[in-house]
Amino acid sequence: MSTIKLRAMTDDEFEAFLREGKEGYAQQRSRNLDTTLEYERAHAERQYADLLPDGRDTRGNHFWTIARTGASIGFLWVRVDEAAHHAFLF
Repeated sequence: MSTIKLRAMTDDEFEAFLREGKEGYAQQRSRNLDTTLEYERAHAERQYADLLPDGRDTRGNHFWTIARTGASIGFLWVRVDEAAHHAFLF
C-alpha cells in the first residue's frame, strides 16, 4: 500500500495548477451555463485574479501537491479565514 503525502507546490506546479484550474473551470461553466468557452475563459481569468491577486503569495491561501510514492497525483488549495474561523477547500 502506498502512502499519500502533501508537499508544498513548486513554482512550475503552481503554474500548471493555475492553467488547469482556469481551463477546467471555464469548460465546466460553459457546459453548465450554455455560454461560449471564450467568455468563460475570460471569466475564469477575472475570478482567479480576484481570488489570488498575489498569486501563490496571496495571504490566507495555501497550496500543496498531493503525491503517492513520489509521483504527483493532484493539488490541494485551501483558503483560511482566521477572523471568521473557517476554511474553504477549492
